[in-house]
Amino acid sequence: MSKLLHVVLLALVAGPAFAQLDQIMPPMGGPGGGQFFGRCMDNEMLNGLDVRVGDDVDGIRPICIETKAPTSDWHRNVSNIYFGGRGGTLQRLSCPSEAPLVVGLEVAYEGVDTVIINNVHLFCGLALPNQPLTTYPTLAFDGPVIGVGDYGLLVGGRQIPLNSNRATCPPGLVAVGINGRSGIWLDALSLICGKLPYVPARTPAPPSPTPVKSIGRVNTGPSAPRTSASICDSARDALSRQSPASPNLVAQCSAAGGSATAVSNNADLEAARLQGEYRANTDAIAGELRNRVAGVARRGFEIGLGVWADQTAPGPGKQRYHDALTRVEQQGFDLAAAYALPKNKYAKLIAVGTAIAGPDEEVAAARKTDADPFFSMGFDIASGLFGDPAAGSEGSKVMGAGAFAIRNSLPEPGRRGFDASSKLHLARSYP
Repeated sequence: MSKLLHVVLLALVAGPAFAQLDQIMPPMGGPGGGQFFGRCMDNEMLNGLDVRVGDDVDGIRPICIETKAPTSDWHRNVSNIYFGGRGGTLQRLSCPSEAPLVVGLEVAYEGVDTVIINNVHLFCGLALPNQPLTTYPTLAFDGPVIGVGDYGLLVGGRQIPLNSNRATCPPGLVAVGINGRSGIWLDALSLICGKLPYVPARTPAPPSPTPVKSIGRVNTGPSAPRTSASICDSARDALSRQSPASPNLVAQCSAAGGSATAVSNNADLEAARLQGEYRANTDAIAGELRNRVAGVARRGFEIGLGVWADQTAPGPGKQRYHDALTRVEQQGFDLAAAYALPKNKYAKLIAVGTAIAGPDEEVAAARKTDADPFFSMGFDIASGLFGDPAAGSEGSKVMGAGAFAIRNSLPEPGRRGFDASSKLHLARSYP
């Protein structure tokens, strides 16, 4: 019998066993598109997904596996049928042989006129029912959030939320396929769950652990539910538990541009994130920047803000936190650094510039001509240099080398703000 994937229309094409035993988990995502079902063969389970991706997920197809043991895989079977569009590039998310079964699926979705899938996270485990989910996913695709430029999320002056949901199989069942809705993109996605297609040994032998050096584990109590996650966190967690899946996860972390051992443990990252969260809650501009990013990038932003704190120069200590993150998290970290460095270095000028804009209506109006938070920061720095000396400004009369150096150290929106402010003040006559 061919090993090609069954494409079924609910129970109309499926056999009696499917109609009796399969359970279709509710699709997670947007309401658009047409319904699809992709079920593995009778003797197979879900091993992963092939996703065609650009900024979001264009199309998807399941990867099925025939296995007769909890940790061994014999061969993978992939259909040539995609659900959704054929655009984008192919990315394979396939669970490793030591944890060959998809035991959980997490998706995130967003949109303005059409809501489509933007993130796909897979949790891998033993090929047995009732497997617990790891704290962080084993495999992940994270597309950029809507309208992400260099410095944040803004579409039509409002934030577009990134929503997420998670699906697991009911007790006693395992993932045997996928279902959802699709058109030219992937609109929604979830699991098909069925019975285990083999009879396990009465007492399955545990996998032989791969010798690894433990990096320690900090007991911080039960983990809080997460809407996004990092493959590098998953690798660090696996290393700390000496899991046999750790080599595979470390390799994925490295391929994502991160380092599983750059930070001693997850507690270090969480401590930095909490510091950054506090700073974003007490700093209006930092809070606005944080609100413009979503998903794992927001976590990276908070970590970056906590690591940079009041520092005024980069260094290896900050870099090791940066390197511990995935590329998407690093984007958030880099955004925090782009803000924290000039904010800390020119804190006095910013404070003076902000104070100047308060009672001066012309300055205040010019400061608000661009909604980018970096624009107002650059504007305030220039006001601190060229504004009214009676209000605390340095009272510079010309654009000297020092002023140019400050301007050129700012992100591009900050330079625009600096230019607008310096032009306004230099056109005035201050005592």
